[in-house]
Amino acid sequence: MIPIQLHLPGIAVIRTDARLSFQNSPDGVVLGIHGVRREPELERPYFGHVFSPEDKKNLRESGNMGRTVDLRFGAEDFLSLVSIDRLTNEIVSMWADSLYVPDEIYKVKLTNDEKQSLRAGKAVYLEGMISKAGKEFDAHVQFNADRRGVEFIFPRNNLQHITMLGGVELSPRQQEDYSVGRTIFVEGMKSKNGEETYDRFVQRNGETGQPQYFKYNPDVPGEILVPKTLYGVELSAEERAELRQGKPVWFDGMTARNGEEFSGFVRFDTATGDHRTARTLEGLDEVRQFRIPDEVYGRSLSATERAQLQDGKAVHLVGLKGHDGKEFDSWAKVNARSGHLDYFAHNPDQKREVAQKTTTTPQQQKPGEKSDAPKKSKGQKM
Repeated sequence: MIPIQLHLPGIAVIRTDARLSFQNSPDGVVLGIHGVRREPELERPYFGHVFSPEDKKNLRESGNMGRTVDLRFGAEDFLSLVSIDRLTNEIVSMWADSLYVPDEIYKVKLTNDEKQSLRAGKAVYLEGMISKAGKEFDAHVQFNADRRGVEFIFPRNNLQHITMLGGVELSPRQQEDYSVGRTIFVEGMKSKNGEETYDRFVQRNGETGQPQYFKYNPDVPGEILVPKTLYGVELSAEERAELRQGKPVWFDGMTARNGEEFSGFVRFDTATGDHRTARTLEGLDEVRQFRIPDEVYGRSLSATERAQLQDGKAVHLVGLKGHDGKEFDSWAKVNARSGHLDYFAHNPDQKREVAQKTTTTPQQQKPGEKSDAPKKSKGQKM
């Protein structure tokens, strides 16, 4: 999701969040804009298919229809899987012939029956999967047409459906977004000792079902958290807007943790949401000496872990304790600009798997998009 602005001369200026894709057209490659919808349009036929009550129930609850169906593109029908884009609420699909079923998922070998069920769009319950952190877990897996691959479907009682985070009651919309994996913004959460309040972007971990907390929005590049009050100074709307853009802003009368008053420039990192202060603009760009703490989130670091972090390597930390007292795992790496640790859901030293991205390729295009690939003749599979 990225923020976009559309100018319709003499009519309107539209600002919204959207996902973008490249699509083939008779005039060449064009940009497809997939804007956010309030809810999926399940009452209207989708490429000739009328959603049954069971289809609607499955799509709203899991994001997947749970079966294959013939969709009509032009004069031909194609057996397809149907899902909901959880960021935009757009209905998406993929041809069943193009999906790839692996031999194993997270160290669990699939039987022929399980493979067949996945090809048919059904959810399959797998026990004894091993997460990247080395932990064993059980979950339903199911093909998702938007992801072009399998995803985990956790039961509602496994922190997928929650009503409260950090002592804050979530709205019905926040509960729904969190349960399907969207990032939500929660204000006024309380620390474990109840003495401090904090705001965070929160997202459910796709492997463990545990909440993950961020100073930036992992769904929207460049969107960061700028608090209303910083070092005891109440920020104006204009100051917060400049800080969100990564601009330096001067503040007088800030109060440090030791109670001393100070003044200086503040600048936020638009990638991580972290900030730093300095008396001069040049000081904001100085490389700080790395300081590796002995303990992070209630977990002591070993000498090996501290040495790897000191060398600038990413380290996977297991058994960290969140503000709610629950354990979670995370990758950590020293931020070269701020000189302290940043935390990641995935190894920042490795590129994310292509299968996790939702970009559209000639073999994985969204239904309805034109392709310059040869047309299928009778009896020939695409």
